[in-house]
Amino acid sequence: TEVARRSALVHSLKLAETPFHVPVDAIACRTGISVLDRFLTVQTLLRKDAHPSMFETPGHLLTLGAAPGLLRARQGHTETSVALAQASGLKPAGLLCEIVGDDGDMLYGEDLVDFGMQNGIEVVRMSELIPALLAKTQED
Repeated sequence: TEVARRSALVHSLKLAETPFHVPVDAIACRTGISVLDRFLTVQTLLRKDAHPSMFETPGHLLTLGAAPGLLRARQGHTETSVALAQASGLKPAGLLCEIVGDDGDMLYGEDLVDFGMQNGIEVVRMSELIPALLAKTQED
């Protein structure tokens, strides 16, 4: 995507058809591991003047590349997050996270919906979001 290209993120491997890039930290970070350091790295990645010299590798923020063509090419979490940002008039980038349950495993499906309800977080399924985003891109 544009952010990855501008920041010259280096492609490192491909899992489940998602291109992973080398993890990065913004040079201005202290350790890179804290929430504030990760936020600083995200802010730096989104700068219009982002440049490889602004980052250290390997870092703590895992970066992914969206497939060219977004949802028309691949209907994954990465492409959906970028398409949602674009449809909202924001920069073509997304920030993804996994929710971990008490047992240390990732939450999926109804467990994730239950977590959202317990914590006042709206949960939207990709199966609901993708058709709306595809329709929006046809309008534009």
